[in-house]
Amino acid sequence: RDLGEMLGHVPGLTGFITEGRGSDSLLNLQFVTSASELSMLPFELAKVPSSTGKSSDDYLALSTATRICITRRIRSVEPSQVHWPTEKKPRILFIVGLDIDDDLRKKHRDILCDALAPWSEKPLDEGLLVELGPGEGADGESTVIGIRDELAKGYPYVHILAHGAETGATEVPSVGLLLPGPKRYKDEEEIDILTGDRFASILRSIATPRTLRPWR
Repeated sequence: RDLGEMLGHVPGLTGFITEGRGSDSLLNLQFVTSASELSMLPFELAKVPSSTGKSSDDYLALSTATRICITRRIRSVEPSQVHWPTEKKPRILFIVGLDIDDDLRKKHRDILCDALAPWSEKPLDEGLLVELGPGEGADGESTVIGIRDELAKGYPYVHILAHGAETGATEVPSVGLLLPGPKRYKDEEEIDILTGDRFASILRSIATPRTLRPWR
């Protein structure tokens, strides 16, 4: 009832609902709120508002006089438009984690080669598929520095093959890519777990002609 009275004070809303009475068309009443407000107010339980500011005994979502559909969305900034490079040959950066066996890596590589085949003769044109990983025949190591430097060369597509591992650095479990880390001493094996936030930061740090954000 309180929500109905609140909606009754929204200028023009009551008249707009009244104009739709008896019509077969569906009226979409959309509430735009912030993310924190999204679940705080049960708008679906609001009573029908009136021009007097008081609410009636009928529920707004169950109104028989006017067919109303209540939806919600949050206040947000429209994402920047992404122009996929359809005129040029596609290039894929293939990142393989330390936790992937060679057989699975080869299967994925074969599938990526088949996907790129329409743009290239066999074998693939150099640079269309670049692999970073521990596997034999990889084009480079899948370290954080190696990934960052390779991404700087410009790749519209990134394919990641990894099972993932927990960092254990925070109270809340965080999962990331299991990658080789920096070796501070000779013959020392170090690992690095690249979390999603860190990887997104690397993608955003790459200079591009236009501002892009990672899409998945």
